Amino acid sequence: MFKPLVSILAFTSLVLSNVSVAHHVSDHKVDDILLTKGHARVIVSVSGSSVEVELYIPTVNMVSFEGEPSDSAQQAEFDSASTWLAEANNALTFSAEAECVAVVSEVNISNIDGKAKADNAALAEFDAYYIFECAKPEELGQVTVNLFEHYPTHKEIFSKRQGIGKTKRGKLSPAENKIGLSE
Repeated sequence: MFKPLVSILAFTSLVLSNVSVAHHVSDHKVDDILLTKGHARVIVSVSGSSVEVELYIPTVNMVSFEGEPSDSAQQAEFDSASTWLAEANNALTFSAEAECVAVVSEVNISNIDGKAKADNAALAEFDAYYIFECAKPEELGQVTVNLFEHYPTHKEIFSKRQGIGKTKRGKLSPAENKIGLSE
């Protein structure tokens, strides 16, 4: 009698936790930075042993076309970029000593139809959301954003770090692609 109830509660908890993550990514507004081709933004929030990262990337920074894929070659390119982003360790690297493991990795696409959403202009955008759990958060030091290396069309990434001391804003570039995670 209790086994079915436990299964139902576990399933409901799993479903609700996934819904809240999807809601967080699609509705979260970040600063009033207007993204253009070659630019992106990243937000890193640290709380105890958890690190949340949000990436907002115009699709034209990762694929060779704007808007929806129009043929099988464009669809393959689009799927490849989505798959690359879905693997959290592709996009971000933490120090090995911190022993961070991605526990949530979600990629959504917004504005693919060309209709602007509230917090951005008319560019389609990949919205990626990650949560990492770190066994040794005191060893975090910094996070490396790997977008420049794998997608060289990125010229600049606007960054925001919160949860450690004061909120810090900055700009990342191919030469300086790390966000400090200590005060």
